[in-house]
Amino acid sequence: MASSSPIFERIVNENDKTEIAAFDFKIVKKAIKFYYDQDISQFLKKLPRAIELFKFSIKFEMDELKKQLELHFVDILSPANICEITNLAISTKSQKLKDLCSRVLLIFLRESFYVKNFDILNKDFAFEVMQKGVSQ
Repeated sequence: MASSSPIFERIVNENDKTEIAAFDFKIVKKAIKFYYDQDISQFLKKLPRAIELFKFSIKFEMDELKKQLELHFVDILSPANICEITNLAISTKSQKLKDLCSRVLLIFLRESFYVKNFDILNKDFAFEVMQKGVSQ
């Protein structure tokens, strides 16, 4: 793990356990399994778990895990979860994921798909997408 994350390298070298304690043990365990090439796809089937693992990958600068989770979110993006994934992209400053969500959300709205949880979507982002929709 230390070789995959500069933060983990520091934690290991300084024996600092406090930072990891902020995350559920299952999240830490799945991150470790990922780096030991074990299948974590079943774990990712529940969106809240995938979201927490993504936050973990950001906090500990685990770039490979972050990239794989971004691809996972792309694969599962739907009208039922786009608002949650968009808010995640915004809160973690994942520009690539945010841009994709913007384009896909615009398509969903143009095609009159029911977008679940639209009310939880970041208001500034929602306004931005609506502006794009009107101007195009």
